[in-house]
Parts: sequence; C-alpha cells; structure tokens
Amino acid sequence: TTFEVTNTGAGVMNWTAAVIAGSDWLSIESGASGTGDGTVTAAFAANRTGSSRTGIIRVTAAGASGSPRDVTVSQIKGTLLLTLSGQRLVEKAWIIQREYGRLTVTVDNPASVPVETYLVYRHTGTAGEQIVQQVDAASVTTSPFIVNDTFVEPGTSYTYRVVAVDVLGNILGQSNEVTI
Repeated sequence: TTFEVTNTGAGVMNWTAAVIAGSDWLSIESGASGTGDGTVTAAFAANRTGSSRTGIIRVTAAGASGSPRDVTVSQIKGTLLLTLSGQRLVEKAWIIQREYGRLTVTVDNPASVPVETYLVYRHTGTAGEQIVQQVDAASVTTSPFIVNDTFVEPGTSYTYRVVAVDVLGNILGQSNEVTI
C-alpha cells in the first residue's frame, strides 16, 4: 500500500517515515525519507492469524506544523474457507451390511492460517449437535480430505458441518451444512 507526503508550506521540508507499531509484519519498502513531496510504500506479510491487525507508520518533519503525523495501516484477518459435501454409502460383505456417511471436506486457505483441529459436528432432526470426530490439522495433507462416519443408523437423516479451530479453540472458519 502507498500514501503521499505533501509539503503545503513554502520552505524546504525534510521528512522521515518509520514503522512504530506492527513492525513484525509491516515495513517500509520505499520512501523512508525525502525532501518536499514524496510517496511512502509499505510492505506487509500475509496475515496468517484469525484476527485483524493494525500497524502505524509515523512521518516526522522537524519544524513542520502537524508533525509528526501517524498513518494507520489495517489488515484483515487471514481467510479460511471450508466446503462440505457428503454421501451415504452401503457396504456389503457376504452377509454383513452396514451404512456409513462419507464427507468430503475442501479447505481453501490461501493465507495459510494455522489450523489446529477440524471438528466434525452432526445432528439429527431437532436434536442438539455433537462432535463425532476431531481431525488433527497436521494430519491433513491434501484438500479435499475424506471423513467417514461409520455410526449411522439405516433410515435416519444426519446433518453435518465442519469447523476449523486454532490452538486456542477460536473458530477460524466453518463449512456449509450437508444432510445425508
């Protein structure tokens, strides 16, 4: 991102720009100093957190009115999108037959937001949700990934959703619901 520094006075204005908050992710790529008018170009690292963050760049011109002037740079939280699809399958082996649910979870995480766990929730009818599986995010090496629910009863409809949480249990994203 960029912003302009303008000398509205008649004298020579020497100025400097420095990051005073957010230096762990925000930096000045060009325009850290100048004389008169100029452009400050700020660079930033991708936000891989589940929270928005704010940094401050301070422009200082000794003797100029309105100096120093702070410019706030805000960055939205990293994005994570989960998409869920599912199907009900019947497996027959000689005289044994069982039904199970197969869920396909697609993860779109362009900012590489660190996910700790994927929680698979299930409910039937008006019954409350329950977690039927927890998938350690470190074990997910491809997208989409498959989750099988082997405890389904014939003739019963189940509704599922998947939630991605961080190490503190904060929700980073959640999928659509799918009923099988």
